[in-house]
Amino acid sequence: MSEILDAAYHLVHGDTFAGLAASAREFGEFVASVAESAADGVITANELARVDRELTEMLAASQQLRATLAAMHEAGKPVALRRAA
Repeated sequence: MSEILDAAYHLVHGDTFAGLAASAREFGEFVASVAESAADGVITANELARVDRELTEMLAASQQLRATLAAMHEAGKPVALRRAA
């Protein structure tokens, strides 16, 4: 049983740090797209579309990280206090 709990612990924490890294990477890509697009003081339709795409990807990565953290929170509660599925 201990081996199963250890494996679950490493899986969840690995997902947490992978999710954090993905969120940070997507944030960096979003910031770069904004900086590049606004550098000349003009935003073209293509530049705006790229910024929108990068923003969507950043938000998706952040929401996935939030979901992982929420799952960790629920898993840490006593069984009687966990939400009914």
